[in-house]
Amino acid sequence: EDIQKPENILESQTDTEEWKMELERVLPQLKVTIKT
Repeated sequence: EDIQKPENILESQTDTEEWKMELERVLPQLKVTIKT
């Protein structure tokens, strides 16, 4: 599984908007995975 590491997050500070969108897209899947 691809887990974002802090280093990767820091590297993509320029794409914060894109990263937020990605996060919002991935978070629901993570929650579902945790519940299951």
